[in-house]
Amino acid sequence: MALNRIDGSEDLYVGALFTLRRPDKLEEMGITHIVSALNLSAAELEKDGLTAWKTVRERFRHLVVDVDDMDDEDILMHFPAAVRFIEEGLYPSQGGDDGNDGEEDSGKKGEKGKPTGSVYVHCAMGKSRSVSLVVAYLLWKHPQRFGRYPDSGADPNSKKEGAREAVKKAVEWVRRSRSIADPNWGFRTQLQLWWEMGCPEDVESHPAYRRWAYKREIERSVAVGMAPELKFEDEMVVVLPAGAGGEEVRSTGAGAASPATPIQGPELRCRKCRNTLATAEYIVSLGHDDKEKDGRAADDKESAAPTWPLPLVPSSPTARTCGHYFIEPLSWMRATLEEGLLEGRLACPRERCGASVGRYSWKGLQCSCGEWVTPAFSLQKGRVDLKGRTAAGTPVGGVGIRMPPRLA
Repeated sequence: MALNRIDGSEDLYVGALFTLRRPDKLEEMGITHIVSALNLSAAELEKDGLTAWKTVRERFRHLVVDVDDMDDEDILMHFPAAVRFIEEGLYPSQGGDDGNDGEEDSGKKGEKGKPTGSVYVHCAMGKSRSVSLVVAYLLWKHPQRFGRYPDSGADPNSKKEGAREAVKKAVEWVRRSRSIADPNWGFRTQLQLWWEMGCPEDVESHPAYRRWAYKREIERSVAVGMAPELKFEDEMVVVLPAGAGGEEVRSTGAGAASPATPIQGPELRCRKCRNTLATAEYIVSLGHDDKEKDGRAADDKESAAPTWPLPLVPSSPTARTCGHYFIEPLSWMRATLEEGLLEGRLACPRERCGASVGRYSWKGLQCSCGEWVTPAFSLQKGRVDLKGRTAAGTPVGGVGIRMPPRLA
């Protein structure tokens, strides 16, 4: 049969669609729960010759995850439901487990926690969609196999690097049993985000997911020549559960919102009137220092990752200095962005100032260092000042930043 058992104590299987042609064999193996990662209806499946589909629906607990095997498909939103379903199938006597048990190959501490059920996860070929759901479960259930969930205070670079490594290890774990396991690039990115978020029960309300989904929406809008629906980072008020690295964020309505516990770091101010345009949590870092150190190409999507704090001085005498600070879309840009253009200028929102401070482009801008940022909201270094203290507590003006005489 075209299915393989994943290494470990659980009877978790992954494979292809046409294994369902033999439901009797699946029952003999003790399989009670089936996850189908397909975007085909029952009628379409039966038309394609899978006459056993109706039998499968009647004889097994069945979850259908309606996704296509495309890089831009949103499979992340299905992870919590799929993980819960798999857990209920593997641990039926407990109605599912609470996950993250801290033991390498046991379901829950003690005899009561031993897995007694069997689950089969499949897509069309058993290569990308089904493997992604299995990996999502393994990352949630056995995080200790693949690393540690990132701390809420960890810098973005270490979070992303840890997530890439965890997902890579999890995919390799599945490949021990199924050599063709290979989630597409978009699914790998979403698995990394799933790990970065701490594999939460509620994905869709998580700010990291909402940012990812908004960027996806932007790309689709720009592809048809339209400005996307406007959403501003400083107007998102989200409360995350304890332990998920979250905290309540409240908007000031002025582009300088901050969490209940303020993030240490610099802020950007209009050079003309000193109005605060962006605080540390809304400044996008491009990770130039890392690329300078290890020579990674700017277009290496798999390994490129931003760093924080934002590089304040060139990493070497030959490094190219960027002429921009990139920030998230903030509410003070509303009047400009509501014009519906794909690109334009940004001006200081203070009524008595109105100085030009930068520009934006939903299609993206290329930094002077060669890095592309999409979408891009750029403040020119010659028109704004970096003010405040770094995460290490060092005054910004003391590490090579040109400051006005009255602030130096």
